[in-house]
Amino acid sequence: MRRFFFLFLFSFSVLKANEESSLYCAWLGFEDLDSARQSQIEASIARSLQEEHHSQIGKGDDEDRFGKVAASPNLQNLTAHSIEGQRAFLQNHGFLWVRGFFSETQIDMLRRWTEIMAQAAQNLLTLSQSSPFSLQMLAKNLPGTLIVVPEAKDPTKVCRVEDMLSCYPEFHRFISGTITSYLSTLMNEPYALFKDKTNFKWPGGGAFSPHQDFPAYECFAPRTHITAMVCIDPATLENGCLHIASNWQDELSNCPEIDQQLLAQGMAILPYTIGSPKHGAIKTEISDKLTWTPLEAKAGDVIFFTSYIPHYSEPNHSTKPRRAMFFTHNPLSNGDHREAYYHAKRNDPDNPVFHFATPTKARDK
Repeated sequence: MRRFFFLFLFSFSVLKANEESSLYCAWLGFEDLDSARQSQIEASIARSLQEEHHSQIGKGDDEDRFGKVAASPNLQNLTAHSIEGQRAFLQNHGFLWVRGFFSETQIDMLRRWTEIMAQAAQNLLTLSQSSPFSLQMLAKNLPGTLIVVPEAKDPTKVCRVEDMLSCYPEFHRFISGTITSYLSTLMNEPYALFKDKTNFKWPGGGAFSPHQDFPAYECFAPRTHITAMVCIDPATLENGCLHIASNWQDELSNCPEIDQQLLAQGMAILPYTIGSPKHGAIKTEISDKLTWTPLEAKAGDVIFFTSYIPHYSEPNHSTKPRRAMFFTHNPLSNGDHREAYYHAKRNDPDNPVFHFATPTKARDK
């Protein structure tokens, strides 16, 4: 085991040594940037927190493999002109699309962090495939490293990484000062990070079946969550952009198998598959009733959505990755559960609850 630790540290030292100086400064954090660049980034953050952002939602009647899909060109402009308007839109519709949240400088930093994590994850995946150290063993015994989850259909590809913020404290500080601060302002109460991940969605990357996030978090105390999806690459229909069912409460209002009181509150748990490769997916007879709106977002856009709104994404049929980061939060009044969540995940990474409607493998899936 000691030899492994030396090997691990050496591999990361080589990775760092090969980075360009500008990338290394960005990775280290704000205090290591020159003053001009630091001022530019801080100004961008301030602008992100103060600008008026816009949301759009559409309806259509084109058919999709999961019920009806709204056509992107027919989106109706439902602009939220203030923080109060954005808050109301998120509460009423279950999502909020904030265009241009990050500046070009910030997008560049996010891409570089993504590249660093992709390389680190691939190093761990290669190590697990050429040594006795499985990814499960690495996740459990090396809490300072990324949790790496490969694609089910192609185990040589990394599907996602998790617990990024424990591994990169400077990145944690960046996200806390932008996403978490903005969300706390948006909801008018402090929010705490609950989990974090990057989905790489390489060319050919698998689909995420229609699902709600909350059932995967149900064994932890918070009853509500809001996730911020940060687009690293443009998200399109071809590369598997996010689809949301924004009108799900109305469309399921006559379903006898759904708790109508909770549905009216936007907190109903929809029937889903237990076990099998479709574990966690909303049952087809329910998802077929929903109208799905594709959100073709640009790099630097942020999409906030609750843990109850149904959503999914198709496979990546393009020749480029569609990378996105996801930062899930809960109201701080519900407690800080991030450490408990990742303690559970690192000690039992193959538990199906951590592989909800994902193109990854788990026990009994």
